[in-house]
Amino acid sequence: MKAVKQGFRMRILRDQGKIQKICVIPAVLMLFAALPAELFSNLRKPSQRTIELTERLVIAESDTKSLHGLKIWIPLPKEDPYQRSKIMAIESRIPHVMTQDPDFGNPMLYFESKNDLNHDVVIEIKHRIVRKEQLVLERSSEPNPNHVKPASPAAYLSPRGLESADPAIRRIASELSAGISDPLQKARAIYRYVLDHMRYDKRGNGWGRGDALHACQVGKGNCTDFHALFISLAKASGIPARFFMGFPLPKGPSGELPAGYHCWAEFYVAGRGWIPVDASEGRKNKDKSGYFFGNLDPDRVLMSEGRGIRLSPQQAGPDLNYLSNPYVEIDGKPFDRYKLERTYKNTDIKGEEKL
Repeated sequence: MKAVKQGFRMRILRDQGKIQKICVIPAVLMLFAALPAELFSNLRKPSQRTIELTERLVIAESDTKSLHGLKIWIPLPKEDPYQRSKIMAIESRIPHVMTQDPDFGNPMLYFESKNDLNHDVVIEIKHRIVRKEQLVLERSSEPNPNHVKPASPAAYLSPRGLESADPAIRRIASELSAGISDPLQKARAIYRYVLDHMRYDKRGNGWGRGDALHACQVGKGNCTDFHALFISLAKASGIPARFFMGFPLPKGPSGELPAGYHCWAEFYVAGRGWIPVDASEGRKNKDKSGYFFGNLDPDRVLMSEGRGIRLSPQQAGPDLNYLSNPYVEIDGKPFDRYKLERTYKNTDIKGEEKL
């Protein structure tokens, strides 16, 4: 009888142990679920897109007859720690060379013909592009791959193109940075100001030129205006900053890319590296405004850096405000009556391509 009672007691203890183990697991899960989401942000892997991009430029025969010189510069997707690009094919009856601009190192293909052409000019280029999400502040515990210090910080503190160091810009920058010593927090204050001051509005005149002073005065525009204002305020606050131009990628698996462009900016903080911002997307998507300070989605293709761009060879026309599409000159004069088509398709790859 004593042995029976002892066995019964042991079985109860074993059962209680199982119950305790079963109860502990949900309790642990509930504990993790209650923790703030930002504590887990560094666990998220950056998303990535791989696409095949086809660009097709056409100049009609009617525009190429009786010419004395045709020059075409086609920008190539620019590589950085978050983007890799490879030319898969080039089809053209006009010879070409690969060059890059002298100020920013933007790669491009240069085509030239000095003869009359009795046919349409057709140039088709196929690229394979890998674009990775930039999670600089969201994964702040990891090294920033875009950490290289500017060789000449002064080059990123002086206004270029239609950026501005007007007294009105300097006054706002001074007010925004008053009492703040950390450049990251200064940049955050500038970002919040741009989001509060600007609205995404392409009605009327003056928008789309990246004119910082105009944007400051009217408080509206497109991505060029948002980032011209952000960059100008950052530079006026002593924060190196730079401008990037590209185009957006739709979410779908394939299709024709809409005409147009998209731009963003980066600013430099010692010890942290280059940090991206997309103020216009932050304004249009207010629920992601925090994300677009320090992070960028992969739904974009980078084409060039900088404002006031000199091509290689040097163009006869003025420096380019920015570079996103081909630039053409016929007989030494800028020509924009060409047709440009861009199509893309997502490419399935086995495993993850390293950037």
